[in-house]
Amino acid sequence: ADEAGEGEERESIARLASDVANTVQRLIQLADEKLEDDGSKAQAILKVAASDSGEFEVPLPADRADAVRAAVRERGVALDDGFVATIKAYMAKADSDGMGGLVEFLREVLQLFAAEKLIALVEPRLEKGSGLREGLFAVLGAPPRDWDAVLRTTIGGEDPVCGPEELQCTLQDQMGEIVLSMPSGSALQALLAEYLNELLERTRACITEMAQ
Repeated sequence: ADEAGEGEERESIARLASDVANTVQRLIQLADEKLEDDGSKAQAILKVAASDSGEFEVPLPADRADAVRAAVRERGVALDDGFVATIKAYMAKADSDGMGGLVEFLREVLQLFAAEKLIALVEPRLEKGSGLREGLFAVLGAPPRDWDAVLRTTIGGEDPVCGPEELQCTLQDQMGEIVLSMPSGSALQALLAEYLNELLERTRACITEMAQ
C-alpha cells in the first residue's frame, strides 16, 4: 500500500512538473509574440515617418509629422508601453552605433506620440469650444521647437486664447494627475511625464518673461 501511495505521489509530482514546464514555455512564447508585435507596431509608425525613399529626416517635415499623429490616433490604445519601450530600445542601439541623427528622429517620433496620447487623455476633461481647449491643443499640436512662439501667441499678446495661469494649472494639475494615475514606473508614464514636465517648464518661463 505504501509503495502504491509513493507511486501515485511520484506521478502527481511528475504531472505538476510537466504542467509547470508547459506553462513556462507558453509564457515564453507569449513574450516572444508580444515582442514581435511591439516591433511590428513600431516599424509601422516609423514607415509613416520615413520619406518615400526610406530616409529619416530631422526635423520631421510637417506633412509626415501630421501623418505620424494620424497613425497614432488611428491605433489608439494599441500603442502602449511596449511600443514606447521598443522605440527607446531602437534609440539606445542607434546611440551606441553613433547614429545621432537617427536618435533625434526617433525622439521626435516619441514626442509626437506623447502629444497625441496626452490630447486623447485630457480631451474628455475639457469644455468643448473653450479657450483653454483651443490653447492647450495648439501647444500640444506644435513641435517642442515651436512651443515658445505658440505659447506667446496663445497666452500673450493683445488677444490671448486663454489665461496663462489657467493653462499652467491645467498642465500641472489635471494633466499631471492623469500621468500619475498610470502604472508606476512604466515606459509610457515616464515618457509622458518627461514631455509634460518640459512643456510645463517652458510655459512657466513664458509666463515669467511676459510678467517682466
